[in-house]
Amino acid sequence: MLLLGLFTGQAEAVTIEQVRQDIDHFKQQGLAEYAPMTLARAEAYLGAGMLANDSHDKDTLGQALQRSEATLDEAKASATRFQQQFTNLLAQRKKVAKILAVLPELSTEDQKTSPRFLMDEAKFRLKKVIKASELGQINKSQNLSLDAMKSFQAVETSALPYLEDVIQRMLSKAAMKGAKRYAPLTYTKAKTGLAALKAYLNQKPVGASKPKDLVQIYVWGKQAFSIASRVKAWRKDRGSYEMLVLQNKHSRQRLAEALQLNPDVDYSTQALVKAVHQLQTKLQQQSIDAKHRLLSSKQACKDEKEHALAQLQSTLILEKNSQLSDMKDAFRAKLERETFEIKRQKRLRALFPEKGVQIIVNLDGSLLVRLGMLNFGSGETKLNARYFDLLGRLKEAMDIYGDRTFRIEGHTDSLGDVKENQQLSLRRAESVRDFLIAAGVDAASLKALGYGEIHPIATNEYAKGREMNRRIDVVIEARGE
Repeated sequence: MLLLGLFTGQAEAVTIEQVRQDIDHFKQQGLAEYAPMTLARAEAYLGAGMLANDSHDKDTLGQALQRSEATLDEAKASATRFQQQFTNLLAQRKKVAKILAVLPELSTEDQKTSPRFLMDEAKFRLKKVIKASELGQINKSQNLSLDAMKSFQAVETSALPYLEDVIQRMLSKAAMKGAKRYAPLTYTKAKTGLAALKAYLNQKPVGASKPKDLVQIYVWGKQAFSIASRVKAWRKDRGSYEMLVLQNKHSRQRLAEALQLNPDVDYSTQALVKAVHQLQTKLQQQSIDAKHRLLSSKQACKDEKEHALAQLQSTLILEKNSQLSDMKDAFRAKLERETFEIKRQKRLRALFPEKGVQIIVNLDGSLLVRLGMLNFGSGETKLNARYFDLLGRLKEAMDIYGDRTFRIEGHTDSLGDVKENQQLSLRRAESVRDFLIAAGVDAASLKALGYGEIHPIATNEYAKGREMNRRIDVVIEARGE
């Protein structure tokens, strides 16, 4: 079978660890947020596979892992589709998240109008969009996305005044450090961005547009403060300029060493940049060469596999023919057994032409001979002589099924005490058993059981039903393989 799997190109079975790694990788990519229900199903299938593995159920394990992988693929497709369909909505969420990240904790009088409270509401609306999209409700998801977009825009509108104040405070700190003098370019960009934000918020002039990257204004202000602080510290230290020159030279020397250049030479920045470009070109060429070698290796491996498979083909054909021959023999033997069983059942039915005897073939291969016409007197266990002929034919039936064992089951109606009914049904079954043993049936193949009233075949509310329940059943047990 292993050879057959190789010849047909059957894929190797996936393992629990591989599925778990695939799910973890999907989560790390940040896509799980957009397909939570489908991902939960994939994890549930993985859990079922782990339980099947603990109980050594390989078939269930394989099915569970295959379903987990297939469901994970559905989750990936659903998440990718959501990202593509709602790009603007996700961009707006990212934008306001960046703004809130630079805002301090706010203690507003009305928390319901605070940016972070509104953000929670917007995130809740986004989850509703994700759920509708995952369920394939296209129109509903589109309508919900409009509400979510409005919510994120409301967050931005609420946060802008606070952002203006944060930027203003940062620029004030930078100005106190002398940023206008020591970091003029960065400071000017931050001042210009703040002026644009104020113009937008105050609408002076009317129709003033909103700056594109609001958080970048804050970043420029922070950078201006940092640069001014460092330069001011350097100016206080008379040796700081020399230190900067030496540090710069040391950095160039370390870079020269990394580029395998002479570390004793003080290379210019332009020379180092040129060396970096040369190294980059060299690495790219090495990468191309490595790809070519890999392709050549793969081709050689492919040729070897094709040669090996060609050699195996004849062996597989012989193995297949052998398997077909074995299957034919097994089928022929099965057909012979079934034909033999059909003939035996026909002989069995010929022994009991009366309507009072019912023969039932069970799915497990056992047969039930229901002796409905065999009756005992009330409370009696002794066989009436008029049933000797019937039991004689039952003995012949047992001879026909000499390779089987037999259960003689006694049953009663529901009248009387339960325990007494059980004992009565057992003694009646034993009477039939004793007769058969006396007639020559091997005692080791017979077993007598009394079930009393617990297995009725008709209602006990009427006389006819009670009569049907008072019966002897003989079970010809299935032949053990």
